[in-house]
Amino acid sequence: MRKVEIFPNLLTMGNLCCGLLAIVHLFDATPESMTWAARLILAALVFDALDGHVARLTKSASPFGVNFDSLADLTTFGVAPALLAYRMVFPLGDQIGVGLVVIYAGCTALRLARFNSTATTKGKKPDFVGLPCPAAAAAVASLSMCIMKFELGPISALEMGRPIAVLFMLSLSGLMVSKIPYPTAHRLGMAGAKPFNYLVIALLLLGLAAKHPSIAVFLGSMTYVGLGIKEELVRRHRRERRTETAEEPETAPTPR
Repeated sequence: MRKVEIFPNLLTMGNLCCGLLAIVHLFDATPESMTWAARLILAALVFDALDGHVARLTKSASPFGVNFDSLADLTTFGVAPALLAYRMVFPLGDQIGVGLVVIYAGCTALRLARFNSTATTKGKKPDFVGLPCPAAAAAVASLSMCIMKFELGPISALEMGRPIAVLFMLSLSGLMVSKIPYPTAHRLGMAGAKPFNYLVIALLLLGLAAKHPSIAVFLGSMTYVGLGIKEELVRRHRRERRTETAEEPETAPTPR
C-alpha cells in the first residue's frame, strides 16, 4: 500500500470503529447506552464523508479503499442502525424484530454490493441509485435520539409503536434497494436555481441544530429521503405526459 493511501483508510477505520462501538453499547439496552450508540452512528457520518474527499484530493482512490469503505458502511450504517431499532422497539429474542434486523442489514449489503459493481475510482459520479445507506442510518439514529431526548419512553409501550417502527424501517430498506435516483452533494450544488432553496433549508436546519441537533439531523435526513421520491414522481409524470403526447393522433385540418 502506498503511503498516501493511509490517510483515507484511517478515516474509513474511524467509521468502522464508530459502528463497532455503537454495537457494543447496544449490548446494554439502557437509554444512555442507546443514545451513545446513536451518537456514534452519526459521528461515523463525518468519517464517511471525509474519506472519499481525502482519497480524491490525494489521488489515492483505489479498489481496496472502495471495498474497505463498503465493509465499514455495512457495519456502521447497516448492522448498527438495525440493532438500534431492534433494541429500542422489540424485546430481546422477538422474531419480528430479528427479521427486521436481517431485512435492513441485508438491504444495506445489497445496496453496497450494487454500488461496488458500478463504482469507478475516476470520473464524475452519477446520481446514487437507491437511497444511500448513510442517509437511512442518519434517519434511524436521529429519530432514536429524539425519542430519548424527549423521554417518550420505549416505542414498544405505545399502541402503534411497533407497526410504525416496522413500516419506517421497511420503507428505508426498500428505498435503499430501489432504483430511485438520489442526488449527490455535487448535483445538489449545481442544480440551477435550486441551490438557493437548499441554502435556505440548510440555514433553517443549522438554526434548529443550535437548540435541538437531533431534530435537525432527522429533518435533514428525511428531507433528503423525500427529495429522491419527489424527483422520481416528477420524472415519471413527465415521462407519462411525453408518452401521451406521442400517442395522440394528429387531427386533420377542418376543410373550409
